[in-house]
Amino acid sequence: MAEESKMKPIIITIGDKTPLRVLRPSEFEAIRNALPTDSHRIFLDLALYSGMKYEELVWFAKHPTSFEESTSKIKTPNRTIRLSVKGLEAVKGFIAGPKKVRTRQGWSKSLKVAARAAKIDDTGLSAKTLRKTMESWLVGVHVLIEKKPTALQMIAESFGHTPKTALEHCINLDFTDVEVRKIKSIVKGWLNDN
Repeated sequence: MAEESKMKPIIITIGDKTPLRVLRPSEFEAIRNALPTDSHRIFLDLALYSGMKYEELVWFAKHPTSFEESTSKIKTPNRTIRLSVKGLEAVKGFIAGPKKVRTRQGWSKSLKVAARAAKIDDTGLSAKTLRKTMESWLVGVHVLIEKKPTALQMIAESFGHTPKTALEHCINLDFTDVEVRKIKSIVKGWLNDN
């Protein structure tokens, strides 16, 4: 973590030029460890590993039967969300737990408080960070590094974007080789590549 913690924050801009944070694996773990309760960590895992929009997380808490374990997918009203092995674990953990969902503002505040407690710059950190982090990790590994031809379209469909949007936010992110190895283990199974 020492080498990674010295790395500059990854900040992208979207839409109205609002800064949005993309987490490095070590930053995610540090924030996770700094959260105050198990229910916070369960929700964090679900938010990151599923890549759901905040509204979808709220919807999923009320409709956990939309999870199809046999296909490693969640069917929301607007799209089908693919899950990695870690995503499956996160969904199962959330379903088995109290399904506590915070307000968007409360969740963003919890992330910032945990980041500061972990001595991580909280610039651009919000509820949207986790979704954009997972999308960036998937594009980085499956599209930019492994160059899997169908991956970009699959990622775009799962995240509800066009392939152009999925790619333009994720190009030129400066993950280290160590981080790429960690990310590969995190996204394992997302393309059914167990």
